[in-house]
Amino acid sequence: MSQSETTKAKSTDSSSAKDQKNERGSMGRIFLVLVIGFCVLLWFAPQIVSRTSLKDSILPRILKNYPGEIRTGAVSLNWGAPVTFRDVALEDFEGRDVVRIDQIQTKKTLWELAKDRKRVGDVNVDGVTTLTYVNAQGLANQDLLTAIINK
Repeated sequence: MSQSETTKAKSTDSSSAKDQKNERGSMGRIFLVLVIGFCVLLWFAPQIVSRTSLKDSILPRILKNYPGEIRTGAVSLNWGAPVTFRDVALEDFEGRDVVRIDQIQTKKTLWELAKDRKRVGDVNVDGVTTLTYVNAQGLANQDLLTAIINK
């Protein structure tokens, strides 16, 4: 083997080693960017949920035994602040509002609720309005109340 062939072989080996180091370095950067992106997404997830139709699935999960529909107006979700629901309406089987609530707010922050899901703690309920619908027999909200009692 001549000296020029030996020099070419060494330069080829060193360039492939550099390529491997560059590939490992770029993989590390990609992983770091993905981790940071995931953390940012996790941080903003509550705000994203509160601005989509997913907000309407929160109260029905909490009030599983309520037989009618539950509509939610606005929801304020933030890791460092109490959870707030505004303009909540509980409907009967015919889609009529039976209860309207201006605001429901937890004392605990969303982060505290996420850490201990079994203990919600104190909840403030403000501006409750109840509506009564009387049928032909003079019974108020009969179907809904029967369904609530039988659950």
